[in-house]
Amino acid sequence: MSRDNLPTLHLATPVWGAEYVRLFLDTVLPTLFASGNLPALGDVPRVYRIFTTTQHLDAFRSHPSYRILERLLRVELVDTELVFQAAKSSSPGTTKYDLMTIAYNEALRLADEANGASVFLNADMIFADGSLANMVELFKSGKRAIEIEGFRTNKEVMEHSLHARWEADDGAIKIPPRELVKLSLQNIHRISRKHFWKNPPSDPFLPFHTYWHVGEAGLIGRATHLYPLLVFPDKKFVNSSHTIDRDLLDRALSDMDAAYIVSDSDLIYSCELSDTEYDIHVPFSEKRFSAMREFIADRSICSPRNRRTLRTPIIFHVDEPKGIRWWWGKVSTSFWASAVTDSGFAYLVFLLWEKKYGWVYTSNLARRLYRQASQYGFRALAGILVYALLRPLFGSHRARHLGKTVRDNFRSIPAYLTFVALRPFLGHARSRRIALGIRDRDQLNPPT
Repeated sequence: MSRDNLPTLHLATPVWGAEYVRLFLDTVLPTLFASGNLPALGDVPRVYRIFTTTQHLDAFRSHPSYRILERLLRVELVDTELVFQAAKSSSPGTTKYDLMTIAYNEALRLADEANGASVFLNADMIFADGSLANMVELFKSGKRAIEIEGFRTNKEVMEHSLHARWEADDGAIKIPPRELVKLSLQNIHRISRKHFWKNPPSDPFLPFHTYWHVGEAGLIGRATHLYPLLVFPDKKFVNSSHTIDRDLLDRALSDMDAAYIVSDSDLIYSCELSDTEYDIHVPFSEKRFSAMREFIADRSICSPRNRRTLRTPIIFHVDEPKGIRWWWGKVSTSFWASAVTDSGFAYLVFLLWEKKYGWVYTSNLARRLYRQASQYGFRALAGILVYALLRPLFGSHRARHLGKTVRDNFRSIPAYLTFVALRPFLGHARSRRIALGIRDRDQLNPPT
C-alpha cells in the first residue's frame, strides 16, 4: 500500500455497563488523547465507532472526553441494544465475550465495506504515549496486522496513579511506555500472576501467556494468543467465531508474514485495567511441560499461527534491555518455547532434569545439548547416553571424555563394545587388537 494513500482506519470499541462506560470515558479515552496517540494520526483518514447500548447514549454525549474525541476525528455511536437482545434470546448462554465478538465482527464488516483497516480498542485497555503513532508507521510499512500483549493490572490503583501523576491540564493522560511498564509491574493483577512460569508448582497456571521476571528491569513474555490491535484483511468479509485473539487472523490473512508482533514495549505498550477481585477459570493447575504441550497441540485452541507466535519473545522493560540477564532470559525462554512446541529432544532434557537441578542449570545444559544435537545429530545422543551412564563410575571428567569419543567416532561403536566386553577377560592389549580388527574389517574410524 502507498504511504501517501492509506486506507481509512476504522477504530472500534464495544462498551456497556455503567462501570465500564465510566472507566472508558474517565481513563481510557484520555490515554488516547496523548500527543503520540490519536493527535499523531495527522491526516490519516479515520473514524471511531463506539458500540454501546441505548441506556448509555446520553452518558457519552454529555461527557467532556467524548466532546474532545469528536474534535479529533469523526465519531459514531452505534446502538447495539437490539442486536445484543437477539443474541441472548437465541443463545441463553451468551457471555460478555460473545457480545464483544458480535460488535467487533460488525465493526470489521463496516470496515471491509469501505476497504478500510480495523483498529480494535477494548474499553479497559490504556495505551502509552506514542503507541498509536508507531502503529500507523507499521501500517504504512506494509503490515496487514499488528499483534500486541494484553498485560492485566489492578484497575483501582492504576487509575489513581494515572490521574494523580500523568494527567495534563488538557485532560490527556500522557505516560511514556517505560513509566507505564513500571506502573504495571507494581500493580500486577491476579490473572496475570497466573501466567508466571516460575510460580510455585502448586499455583494455578494459565497457558495463553507465559511470563518471566528479569529482576526489577521488566518481563519477558511468550504467548499463543495475542491481541490483534490492527487488521487489514486480504480476505474480505470474514469474522471471528470466538474472541478476536483466537482465530481472526487465521481467517483474515493469507500470508502470516504480513502480521507484525510487537516485541518491544517501547514501540507499543498497552495494559488492561481489571477489578482487583476479577478472576477466570484455570485450565490446569500444574506447570507441567506435558500439560503445556497438550494445550499447544490442541488444534481447537491453538492453530499453527499460535504455535509460531510463541517463538517470539515479548519484552516489557523499564530501562534499556541490555546485559547478561536479558540475554539469558531470551535464550532460556527460547529453549522453553522449543520444548513445549515441537522439539522432542528439548522436552526430554527438561522432563528429566528440571525438577532435580532447577530451571537455570537445566536450561543451560539443555541449550548446550540442543546445539550439539543440531551439529552432530544422533551421534550426540549416543555420547550423552555414555556420559550419563559412566559418570557415576568414572567421574565427570573421564565420562565426558568417553562420551565425546563415542560422539566423534560413532560408527566405531561395535569395536568399542568388543573392547569393553573382552578387556576383563583378555587384558587391554589383546582386546584392543581384536577391536581394531573389527574396525578395519568394517572400515570404520579408529577408536581413540
